[in-house]
Amino acid sequence: GEKRRLQRLADENARHVLTSDLAQGEQRRLRRVEALEQLRETLNLESLPLRIECFDVSTAMGQDNVGSLVVFQDGLPKKAHYRKFGIRGQEGMDDFAAMGEMVSRRFARLAAGPATDDYDESFAATPNLVVVDGGKGQLAAALAAMQTFDLPRVAVIALAKREEEV
Repeated sequence: GEKRRLQRLADENARHVLTSDLAQGEQRRLRRVEALEQLRETLNLESLPLRIECFDVSTAMGQDNVGSLVVFQDGLPKKAHYRKFGIRGQEGMDDFAAMGEMVSRRFARLAAGPATDDYDESFAATPNLVVVDGGKGQLAAALAAMQTFDLPRVAVIALAKREEEV
C-alpha cells in the first residue's frame, strides 16, 4: 500500500543522491588531475606532482625565525603533514641560512627512515615537487641542502614575490 510506495520513493531518491554524489566526486578528481597535468606541462616536470611540499621562512618580531612546510597530496591540502620548524642557532635575519636549515632538517628525517625514535610518517614520502618561497638565494640554499642527501630526482622551484616569477 501507501507505506510500500513511500519506501520505493525513498529508495529511488537515495539511489539518485548516491549517483549524483559519485559523479560530482569523480568530476572533482578529474579537475584535480587536469590541474596537476597542466602544472606538469608548465613546469616541464617528468611526472605528475602528486606530492608537493612548499617551504617558507618568516620572522616574528624581527628576531625569531620560523619555517613552515605545507603539503599537497593529489592536488589537495594534507594538513596532517603541515609542519613548523623553529630555526636554531641564528642571530638576526638570514633567510638563506634559515631555508637551508629547514630543508636540510626535513630531508634528514626522510633519509633517517623509520628506524629512528622520533619517526614521523609525514616525512616518510619523497615529494615530486618542492616549492620554495623566495628568490634565487633561497632556491640555492634549498638545493644545496637537498644535495647532501641521496634523493631520487625531485623538482625544485622558487617563487619570487615581486613579479610572481617561477
